[in-house]
Amino acid sequence: YYYAVHDKMNSALTFVPDSVKVKIGSMTLQKDTDYRVVTEGIDDGETFQIQIMDLKAVINRYYYSGEAGNKPETEKVYGQKILIEYDAVLNEDAQLDTGRPGFENDVKLEYSNNPDADGAGQTGETPWDTVVCFTFRMDGIKVNDQVPERKLEGAKFKLYSDKDCTDPIGKGTTDKEGRVNFDRIVAGEYYLLETKAPAGYRKIEAPLKVSLRSEDGKFSFYINDE
Repeated sequence: YYYAVHDKMNSALTFVPDSVKVKIGSMTLQKDTDYRVVTEGIDDGETFQIQIMDLKAVINRYYYSGEAGNKPETEKVYGQKILIEYDAVLNEDAQLDTGRPGFENDVKLEYSNNPDADGAGQTGETPWDTVVCFTFRMDGIKVNDQVPERKLEGAKFKLYSDKDCTDPIGKGTTDKEGRVNFDRIVAGEYYLLETKAPAGYRKIEAPLKVSLRSEDGKFSFYINDE
C-alpha cells in the first residue's frame, strides 16, 4: 500500500529536510527504513515528497505480534493516526513581498486505492490543501526620555528568539529618525537587546520581550507582555 505526501512551497519558504518526523499512533518511524524524503526527480513544481512505499508492511512491523519477539501489547491496534511534521523557514525572498497576504504551502496525499492491485498499480489523490505563512516587519524608534523628545541615531540592536539571547536572528542600527526595523518576523516571542547606545547615552541593559500574537484573527505586538 503506497502512501505519499506531496508538498509545494512558495519560493519564500525553504524546506528543512532533516526536520521530518513521521509517527503512526505512538510509534516513530525510521527514515530510509520506513519512509523516504525525496527532493529530486519529482513532479514539476513540487518541493518534496514523503513516501511510504508499503504502508501495510510498516504497520505490521510496529503493530503485529503474531511472530515471536514482537510486543503483544501492540497487537491489533487499529485506527492509528499518521502524523507527519516538518519545518520550513522564511528565506531572503520573503522580504521582497512585505505586505502581501502571505506565503502559501500546498499539500496533497497520494495513496493506494485498490486492494486487489499488486502494490505498483492504482493510486488516488486528495485535492490540494493550502496553509498560509504570514511574515511581518517590526519597526522601532529610539528616543530619549526627556522633553522635548529627541530621536536618536546610532543605537545598535539585535533581535533574538531565545530568552538567553544566544543566537541573533537580526540586527540593525537606528537611522537619523531613530528608526530600526527587522524583517521576516512571524508570530511568536522575541527578545530585543540594545548592544550599543548612541553617543552620550547609556544602553538599555535588559532585553525587551517583544511578542507578536494572533488574537481573533488580528495580529498585535506587545512589549514585556503589555
